Amino acid sequence: VHKAGRIDDALKLYLKILKNNPKTDKASSIHNALALIYRDKGNYEKAKKHIEEGVRSDDGSDVINILINLGNVEKHFKFYDRAREAYTKAMRKDPENGLSYYALGLLYSEQKQWPLAEKNFRKALERRLDMAARQAGAMAGLIRVESGPGSTGAWPLSAARRRWRVSALPSASDPWDDRAPGAPRWRAEL
Repeated sequence: VHKAGRIDDALKLYLKILKNNPKTDKASSIHNALALIYRDKGNYEKAKKHIEEGVRSDDGSDVINILINLGNVEKHFKFYDRAREAYTKAMRKDPENGLSYYALGLLYSEQKQWPLAEKNFRKALERRLDMAARQAGAMAGLIRVESGPGSTGAWPLSAARRRWRVSALPSASDPWDDRAPGAPRWRAEL
C-alpha cells in the first residue's frame, strides 16, 4: 500500500498493525515508516515519537537506517544539532556505512559549510564503493597516484579495504646510452 503511494491507507494500516501486535518483529520498520510519513505531513511530534520508538524496538538489524532517519526528521524540522548527533551516532555504530556520511554531508551543505560537506561526501563515496563491492562478492581497490613533482606524499585515509599507492621512481639507466632514460620504474605499495 505504501509503495503504491496510498500514504493515508498505509498510515492507517501501520497503526492498526502496531495496535493489534505492538511487539511484532517488524515494529522498528513500521515505526520508521510512520516517522517518515508524519515528517512528510509536517507533524514533528508524531514523527519524533515514532522514530524514537523505532530505535527502542529495533533488534539491532536496522538501527543504522533508523538513526539516519532520526537525523533526517530532525534536519527536516531544522534541529540541526540533533540531526548531526543522530548521524554521528550512526557512524559510531557502523563506521563503514556510507549513508550516514552522505546524510551528514547533506546537512552541512544545507548549512553552507562546504568544506565539511565535501569531506563527508568523499567519505561516503569511498565507503559506498567498498560496500557495493562486498555485496557483489568482489574486491574493491583504490589506486592513488601522487600528484607529481613536489608532492608532499601525504595520502588521505580511505575506507577501501585494499589501497595501492603508485608513484614513479627514477628510470633505470639505459644500457647503451648514459644520457638516455631507460625503462620506467614504479613503486607500488599495498
